[in-house]
Amino acid sequence: MRTACTGAEITLPFRPLLESWDRSDAPSQVRLAEYRALVAALAAPALAELAPPLVLGFYVAGREDVARGCDLDNFLTPVVKALGGGELFSLVWAERGSANERPRLTLLETKAARHETLARPAQVSTRLSVGAARPEWKAALATAVGRHGSAGRPGPIELGLRFGVFPRRNWVTLWKPAIDALGGVLGESDRPWHPRDDRISLLVLERVLRPELEWHVQIDVWWSEP
Repeated sequence: MRTACTGAEITLPFRPLLESWDRSDAPSQVRLAEYRALVAALAAPALAELAPPLVLGFYVAGREDVARGCDLDNFLTPVVKALGGGELFSLVWAERGSANERPRLTLLETKAARHETLARPAQVSTRLSVGAARPEWKAALATAVGRHGSAGRPGPIELGLRFGVFPRRNWVTLWKPAIDALGGVLGESDRPWHPRDDRISLLVLERVLRPELEWHVQIDVWWSEP
């Protein structure tokens, strides 16, 4: 682990794992619990030195299926849980690596972050009022986004989502339904609400605290084809 007064870089000596929605006693959940404990132990010295809110970067590598398109947000979710939950972070990003590289985490204080994606303006902006677990939430976001030329082209996409939320809102639960609604940017698969998110080469997720929104959510979306 390399450290500095405002950040740290941690190489993981094991393969990253995907989030699981299996029952709590399933083997996948047992493996995830062990994985989260290992990640937490590696990051503990850095977390003890850094003042939140923090920025988390995850270079996802060390698995053959990463290059074939595993969803980047499903790699981020267990790491965020391991490190204390979404309320600790103002920005997280994940970048797709390759099977022969080592995965690594970057932890920074927000005041020290200079991620180039922060300057990108939103291409779509909308406010959603219904619960994110309801189909109407995805439908409203999909309608606001519309359809763009990127949906019909192959190749990688860099994608960013900025969530304006009430401070007590668990913004991590918004990641997956929001990405599921972006078929108009990523392209659609043969199943509803399953866009081609395997195209995402860089995923940037930002939280902006907006107490006045209460339980509404403001979502800004940007994307580019590198």
